[in-house]
Amino acid sequence: MRWVAAIATIGLLLGGTVRAQESTPAPEPAPAPAPADTAAQPETKTLTASPADAAAAPASETKPEVKPEAKPEAKPEAAIDAPSDLERIIVAGAAGAVAVAGLAVGVTFGVLALGDYNCLKDVTACNKDRTDKIEGTKYLDARAEVERKALYADMGYLVAATAATVAIVGTVELLLGSGKESAE
Repeated sequence: MRWVAAIATIGLLLGGTVRAQESTPAPEPAPAPAPADTAAQPETKTLTASPADAAAAPASETKPEVKPEAKPEAKPEAAIDAPSDLERIIVAGAAGAVAVAGLAVGVTFGVLALGDYNCLKDVTACNKDRTDKIEGTKYLDARAEVERKALYADMGYLVAATAATVAIVGTVELLLGSGKESAE
């Protein structure tokens, strides 16, 4: 389970660089309005009323009009920048390293599971060399252990295959020149 979390974390970290490129830029603040001519604006007068009139109706004041600010236009989805060559190299290298690690885990647990499986095929011969004999419920525990090791091996192979696919696709795209130049 830890391998799945580690791979998901690596994916998020590597995908975070692409997500940062996809975000829209922060809108620029609107320029302050130029001071207008005071003679052109109508005067507003506040009338004072008696305390009885003030309790009956609140004084009305004119509120200045608020103009909505112009919203910046977002980039269309097709105009998102492609990853640079350097980003492709980093992703392909990291995926290659994950593929090697997954293959190492798969082979290690596969060999361990095969050894235990061969031992369980002939328990009598296997018990001759062991100090801790496989008897009774220990046989069921040993079978569960073999299945667990085989499952870890399968997960390692799956991680290796997935990461190798990512590395190969990234390398092919890099070689075909579909990315932008890293010098830009």
